[in-house]
Amino acid sequence: MLDAGIEASACARKSTTSTSTSTSRDYHRGDYEQIRHELIKTDWDHELSGNMEVCWNKFKNILLQLEDKYITVKKSYSSGRMKKPIWMSRSAVNCVRRKNKIFKKYKDKHHPAVKKANKKATEALRKAKHIFEKNLQTV
Repeated sequence: MLDAGIEASACARKSTTSTSTSTSRDYHRGDYEQIRHELIKTDWDHELSGNMEVCWNKFKNILLQLEDKYITVKKSYSSGRMKKPIWMSRSAVNCVRRKNKIFKKYKDKHHPAVKKANKKATEALRKAKHIFEKNLQTV
């Protein structure tokens, strides 16, 4: 339960430092044993005395401090667009996007439309790789 609450606050605390770099919490590497230990040590009767708004702010601040202390920060480098490999052609990218869109619609890899889109995307990727390798040989 604690892990889910901390993970939920991650979505709200993601901050962008520049246009291509953003930081977020790396919850897979968090030290949850230490967080549990700190929470067990906390005197909740003393901390949560007062009205509801004050108690909530104290509780939230305790969790955020533990999050800052025991969960590492990772940097993500993305431009917001799909970064394609150098060998991938525009038509291959479009086929992959279409395949993903169709799968998102049906959510069944055995659906005929999904199978057709997967086959078309695979063919487009193979063709793009082949053309790229052919162009490398001529250079």
